[in-house]
Amino acid sequence: MAIRLTIAAPPATWPDWYPPLDVHRPEQYTMRAAYFRLVLQVLEVIGTIESDGDFTGAPDLCGAIARDLRVLVTAGDLDEELFEWLRGAWNEFQDEMRRSVEAKGEIVLGGLEPFDYTQRSLRNDLLHFGAFNAIAADHGGYQIG
Repeated sequence: MAIRLTIAAPPATWPDWYPPLDVHRPEQYTMRAAYFRLVLQVLEVIGTIESDGDFTGAPDLCGAIARDLRVLVTAGDLDEELFEWLRGAWNEFQDEMRRSVEAKGEIVLGGLEPFDYTQRSLRNDLLHFGAFNAIAADHGGYQIG
């Protein structure tokens, strides 16, 4: 399952500093459900949102996400306790998904992923997501689908 964010009014030209996930659809940001959940958890921990229900594509929230993730990432490595908590939450989510599928009598053949982030790769992904939000903040926010 994937979550797709689509900028409401994409810019005519994209900033040189932003490498889109998909060069053919730079206005879209597609995330796996597990990664989207991880982003929401980070945003809750750093105080950008109070709960996942507060996540919207509103331009003001996009600006806050961009700012708060930039502050978090430029501070260096994530707190080790936070990093380990995120790893545990990721793995717990994967187990919940597996149990949900198995409860329906279906067999899980693939699609569930281990937490394969390092401090650096997670910081880079969060910084990229923040950059997308910075652009969205100036272009009408985004729709969530």
